[in-house]
Amino acid sequence: MNQGSELLMGILLACLLAAAPPELAVQSVNGERATGALAELDARRVVLQTASGRTSWELKRVAEIRFGPPLDAKVAPSMALELVDGSVLALDGFSMEGGNARVKLARGDSLELPCATIRSARFAPPGDSTSLPWDKIAAAATTHDVLMVKKGNAVDYHAGVLHRVTEDAVEFELDGERLPVRRSKVFGLMCHQPAGRQLPPAIGTLTDRSGSTWSVRTMAASGDAVQWTTPSGISMRRPLGDLALLTLAQDHVVYLSDLRPDSVEWTPYFGLTPELEARRTLFAPRYDRNLYNDPLQMRGERYGKGLCIPSRTELVFRLPDRFARMMAIVGIDDAARPLGHVRLVIRGDDRVLLDMAVAGTDPPKPVELDLAGVRRLSVLVDFGDDLDVGDLLNLCDARLLK
Repeated sequence: MNQGSELLMGILLACLLAAAPPELAVQSVNGERATGALAELDARRVVLQTASGRTSWELKRVAEIRFGPPLDAKVAPSMALELVDGSVLALDGFSMEGGNARVKLARGDSLELPCATIRSARFAPPGDSTSLPWDKIAAAATTHDVLMVKKGNAVDYHAGVLHRVTEDAVEFELDGERLPVRRSKVFGLMCHQPAGRQLPPAIGTLTDRSGSTWSVRTMAASGDAVQWTTPSGISMRRPLGDLALLTLAQDHVVYLSDLRPDSVEWTPYFGLTPELEARRTLFAPRYDRNLYNDPLQMRGERYGKGLCIPSRTELVFRLPDRFARMMAIVGIDDAARPLGHVRLVIRGDDRVLLDMAVAGTDPPKPVELDLAGVRRLSVLVDFGDDLDVGDLLNLCDARLLK
C-alpha cells in the first residue's frame, strides 16, 4: 500500500469512528451496571446490545443512562434560558416579540417558543448572581415581568411589562412609560408566570453536550437519534453523540448530591487567623465534580453523580423524607491518588452508621447503610495519617433509597 492509500484509509477510518454511535452505560437504582450499544429506548425501557447479548432494563429500575464519556467541564453558559418546566438551555442568541421568542441554541439549532413557556433568560455570565434576592424576584414575576439590570458589579431589578427584545435593546414598560434599555446593560429577565399553573410530570432530566439540561416528559430512540418532549410541550431530536446523561426521576431514589446540606464546616489542618474566605471557597465540597471541576473518577472509572469532599469537612443534611438505606461507592479521587488518607464517619441522628479509613492506595469500596428512622445525616471527612495531603474523598453514586 503506497503512502497516498495509507493516508486515504486513515481518513476513512477516522470518519467511521467519528460517525459511530457512542457506547451507553446504564446504572440501576441498586448500583447494577451494563454497557453496550443502544438497541431500544422508550418511556418504558432501555435495551442494550452488550458483548453477552441483549439486556433489557425497565426505566423504573434505572437511575441514569450515560451517552459516552461525561462532559469535560461543568461551566455555566454565558447565556441561558430557563423554561417553566425546569429545562435550562445554553444559548447563542435570543430575541422576543409579540408573545413569541426566537432562541439559538449553543449547538446551532433555532427554536420558536411561546413566551408562556419561558421562566427567565440570562444574558450575562452568572458572576455573583447567587446574591440576588431570587425569592423576591420570583414573587414579583407572579404579577409582572421583571427586568434585571447591571449596575457596576451589582444587579438591580424592576417589575413592569416586557414588550420586545432584540440583539441591541430591551423594550420595557415601567410605571406606564416604555423605555429602551441597551442589551449590554441587561443581566436578564423573568417572565410573568401566573400562580397555579400545573404541568405534567417529567420522567427525568437529559443533559446534552452543549450544556443544556432538558426536562423530559416522553422520549424514544429512532435510528441513531433520540426524540423527546418536555412537560411544556417542546419537541426535540438529537443524534446520540450530542447527548451526555439522562437522569431518571425515581420517586423512591434521591441522590445526595442533589440535596444541599443544612451546614458545612471546614477545618484546615493549618489554619489562618482570620481564615481567608477564598480558601473556604477553594476547599468547599463539590457536587457531581471533583475539586478541580473535572468529572469524578476513581481507578479510571468516571461517575456522573456524587460528592468530592476535602478533609476536614463535616456536612449535615436534613433528609426530606424517610429513607430505608443509603448506597455509595467510596474512595479517593484519581486527581489525588495514590496520595490521600482520611477517616470517613457517617452518622444518622446520633448513631454511627459508618466509621472507616480510606486511602488513595485502596480500591473504591461500595457501602450500604441502614437509614431506618434517620432524619439528620452527618458526613464527616476527617484527617487521616498523612496530614491533609491528597485528601479528596469521593462519595460516588451516593443515593438514598426508600
